Amino acid sequence: MSENDNLLLLINFSYSFGFSTIFLIRLIFFYSLYGIVIVGLFYTVSGFAQIITRPVLGSMCDLIGRKKVLVLSLSLYIVSTFLMCIIVNPFTVLVLGLFEGIGDSAYFLSSDIIIADNSNSKDRVKKYATFENMHALGSTGILFGGFISTFVTIFVIFLICILFLFISLILSFFITEKINGKYQMKEKIKNVGKEKIGLKYVKCKRSFFAYFICNLFIAIGFGMIFQLLSLFVYLKFSVDIFSLSFFWMAIQLSMMIPNYVAGKISSKVGRKNPYVLVMFIFCISIYSLLIVDTLIVAVLVIAIIYCTSYIGKIFVVSYLFDIILETGRGRIYGFVGTVHRIAHTLAPSLGAWIVEKYNFAVLFLFSAIICMGGVIFFSLLAVSVKQILDSQKSIPNNTKFIPVV
Repeated sequence: MSENDNLLLLINFSYSFGFSTIFLIRLIFFYSLYGIVIVGLFYTVSGFAQIITRPVLGSMCDLIGRKKVLVLSLSLYIVSTFLMCIIVNPFTVLVLGLFEGIGDSAYFLSSDIIIADNSNSKDRVKKYATFENMHALGSTGILFGGFISTFVTIFVIFLICILFLFISLILSFFITEKINGKYQMKEKIKNVGKEKIGLKYVKCKRSFFAYFICNLFIAIGFGMIFQLLSLFVYLKFSVDIFSLSFFWMAIQLSMMIPNYVAGKISSKVGRKNPYVLVMFIFCISIYSLLIVDTLIVAVLVIAIIYCTSYIGKIFVVSYLFDIILETGRGRIYGFVGTVHRIAHTLAPSLGAWIVEKYNFAVLFLFSAIICMGGVIFFSLLAVSVKQILDSQKSIPNNTKFIPVV
C-alpha cells in the first residue's frame, strides 16, 4: 500500500465514522417530525442534485484533478451538516439535501477514481475491497451515535459528525495525484474494429452496455429499499435506537471478511462470474425478507443483502475501470453515475409510496424482481475482462497519454 492509499483509507474511515454517527439518528428524527414521505423526498432531492452535478464533477476530475473535487466534496458535507443541525423545517431540510447530494457525488467519484489511478487490473479489486472495509469499520459510528443519543442532544451528535468530516478534509490536502490536470491521447487508437471501441473512452461497447443496463436495474431495485431497511426493522420489531444502531454496526462489520476474500480471489477468478453469483444471492436475500418473522433472522438477511451488494460493487466497479481508458475515467464514471442517480433519485420516493399504499412485502418482491432482471442481462451480454484485453493487442505500442500544457 502506498502513502496515497493509506491517506485515502484514513479519509474514508473518518468520513464514514462521522457520517454514520448521525445516519440512524437523522433518519428516525426526520420520520418522527415529518413522516415517511419527507424521508423519501430528502433522499430524492439529494439524488436529484447528484443527477445534475455528476457529469460536471466527472469532467472536473479529468480536467482539474481528482484531489480538488475530493476537497470540494468534504467541504460541502461539512457546510450542509452544520446548517442541518441548526435549521430544522421541512423546506430547509430538503434544500440542504441538495448540497449533501452534491458532496456525496463528488466524494465517491473522486475517491473511486483515485483508487483506479493508483491500481492495475491485478490489484484493483483488492484495493477497492480494502477501501470498502475501512468504510465498514468507520460505520461503528452508528453504534457510537446510538449510544450517546441517550445522553446528549441531536445538536451535539451533529457536531461530532462535523469534527470527523473536518479531519477528512484536512487529510485530503495531503493526497497526491497520479493524474493531475488536463490529459489527452497523443494519437487516436487505430487498427481495432469499431465493435471493440464503442464510446470514445470505452474499450468494449458490448460490455459497457451490459454494465449500464445492469447498473440501472440495480439502482432502481435496491434504491427502493436501501434507505427503508432500517425503518422496516424499527417498525416491525419495535426496537429502540441503540439496539437498532448495534445491529446496524454488526451488519457493517460483517462485510469486512467477504470484502477481503473478494480482493484476494479477484485476480484468479476474474470479475464477471463472481459478480453474477454474488448478485444472485443478493436478489434471493431481498426476496426472503418477505418471510422473516424474528429480529435475528431479519438482521441476518439484511447483513447478507449489504454484504453481497458491497462485494458486487467492488467487482463491477473494478470491471468498469478495466474497460475504460485512463484519461476518460472521470467522464465515463460521471456519465454512468448520472443514470444511476436518476434511478436512485426516483427509487426512494417510489419505495415509500409502495409501503404507504401497500406494505413492505410488496416492496421487497418488486425490488427483487427488478434486481434479478439486471443481473440476468449482465450475465448474458457482458464479456470477460480477459477477452477484452486480448482483443486490444492490436493497439499500437506507441499510443501514449500525455498532459496538455
